[in-house]
Amino acid sequence: MAAAIPVKGEAVPVVGVVVGQASGDWNSGFCSCANCPSLPCLVTWFTPSVTMGHLFEKVYRVRYSCLFITILFITAQIYMYEETQKIVPLMEMGKVNFTIDNEIIAIEIPVATDESIAQSNWVSTLSFWIFLSMCMLTCQLRGTIRKKYGIAGNACSDCFASCCCECCSLTQMLKQEEVTKDYNICSSTGTTLV
Repeated sequence: MAAAIPVKGEAVPVVGVVVGQASGDWNSGFCSCANCPSLPCLVTWFTPSVTMGHLFEKVYRVRYSCLFITILFITAQIYMYEETQKIVPLMEMGKVNFTIDNEIIAIEIPVATDESIAQSNWVSTLSFWIFLSMCMLTCQLRGTIRKKYGIAGNACSDCFASCCCECCSLTQMLKQEEVTKDYNICSSTGTTLV
């Protein structure tokens, strides 16, 4: 079958771009959180895993991803908090001398030990991997939404935006997917429209 040749002045359909969406640009700017309704913006800032889950369910049509992502990251954060609490008892008290107006003042402060440093390194490493995994999921989601709407960009720009300010990136994606119009935190996709 021969391909149809468009006549001069006739609109040519673009495959993969949503009709009505201007190709090449996002609906809103990267740092346009102030223009976002308050509930989606607050949810994004305080529990980005909920917003990410809503977007995953809306974009990939994967049921319960909001619940799974939220439970996964909240569990990781609770574990990190518990591990952080183990650092202080491992520290020893030491004296530090300060001189103020020719007077020596001795203050006892916690001093790091080898065990506290090892525990601190473990918590820092865990924190880094949680941050990295959130950035990678956000980067993947951003790339999928960018391709869906024909927005210019590449994987590097997606990763940079996701790691630079994940909340701004998530809010921009919420606006692109028009989740902010009828936002419902209790729904699986974040909207009342399924």
